[in-house]
Amino acid sequence: MSLKTTRRVDEVLEAIWATGETDEATIARVREVAVGGATDEVLSTMQSRGLISVSGAGDNASIALSEDGHAIARRIIRGHRLAERLVTDVLGASVEAAEGAACEFEHTVSPELTDAICTLLGHPTISPRGRPIPDGECCRSARSSVGPVVVPATALEIGEEGRVAYVAHVTHAIGHQLASLGVSPGVPLRLHQRWPSFVLKCEETEVAIEESLAKSIFVRRA
Repeated sequence: MSLKTTRRVDEVLEAIWATGETDEATIARVREVAVGGATDEVLSTMQSRGLISVSGAGDNASIALSEDGHAIARRIIRGHRLAERLVTDVLGASVEAAEGAACEFEHTVSPELTDAICTLLGHPTISPRGRPIPDGECCRSARSSVGPVVVPATALEIGEEGRVAYVAHVTHAIGHQLASLGVSPGVPLRLHQRWPSFVLKCEETEVAIEESLAKSIFVRRA
């Protein structure tokens, strides 16, 4: 996307996208969500540049992204949520601590570097907050040119070892169950067998689980 935007416009586009995931994006709602707010001047500029369209009047007017606006917002959201995954899963920071870094990342990192990070993380689909991460060309082509170091446990070869990086978005009960079995971030793990169930050896404990659950365990290859 060659269209240049300001940081304030980017923040409003991001707010429109995020709001539209769960509710109607209205002027009032976007003003609440957008970092720095969404002033009439910014919204007017965005309309004149063909980034959004507004239907209705007043604060309850609905906002829709144009094709250009959608493309830019998608890039911003993708960068932000991948940054959250990077900072929480690889650096071990809390989601709250990752927020500031993610906000800077989304505005400064190129799409090419974003794809490289996505590949490195194994093309995650859900952010630490449980929100969908828009896919990129690297996901669609299953490109692995940088050699992903974080992969689902199902991608390991039998006998291959690694350490648990994170458990993808699952219910609290399942997360607690896995933790009780010794499957938690930082724990050494080795794939023992694939059939009739996946058997993982976590330190000295062997754990037999279904493939669907094994796919939610992401491992940092040795």
